[in-house]
Amino acid sequence: MKALIISCLSLLTTLTANAARAADGVFDGQAVSTIGDDSGLSVLPARMAGTGKVVFRESLDAFGRDSSHALSFLIQEGGVLVFSSYAQAGLANGLDLVFKRNGRQLLVTLSKGGSAGRDVSGVFQSVDASRVVDLQVDIHNSENPAHILIWNGNEQDFSEDNALLNSEDGGVSPGAGSGALRGFTLSNAVVFKSTVSEVKFDHDHDHDH
Repeated sequence: MKALIISCLSLLTTLTANAARAADGVFDGQAVSTIGDDSGLSVLPARMAGTGKVVFRESLDAFGRDSSHALSFLIQEGGVLVFSSYAQAGLANGLDLVFKRNGRQLLVTLSKGGSAGRDVSGVFQSVDASRVVDLQVDIHNSENPAHILIWNGNEQDFSEDNALLNSEDGGVSPGAGSGALRGFTLSNAVVFKSTVSEVKFDHDHDHDH
């Protein structure tokens, strides 16, 4: 009986370890973990797709309070993709960029921790949401509220004038994130790229703040 109990405990430990590993993976060369129910989500090295929540395991602390994010994604009709940055565990209390698709129109909302947020869709009229969307996103979380700049992914001159969105225009920033994590909440969406780097827009060089 003792041997049977030990054998069962060993099997349970193995199954638990395997389950934990199943929730971890690598996307775009970076370690990621899923959060909650991931049965509708596929996480592969070159894409994450479906419905679910994914967090990158590397902290944004490596870049300080400011960082830039290269994003490439496709949203199915009626789908939603939320990119969260400077969030706490579970992607809570972060800065959320909420992307929705209505035909060829990309609907974009800036939110803090799931709040109602600010609709900024008007500045994205040149983006065709029926195709793969490529964006470069600066988040200066050292400011309060955070300064958010979004450019087309093929932009080479990362100035405020060239940005599709500059949150200082109209004061649309929802605040500042409260953590150091980033990740995605997908609903019928595909993410092809998500890399992080130093910010593209240098406040000290371009203007006094």
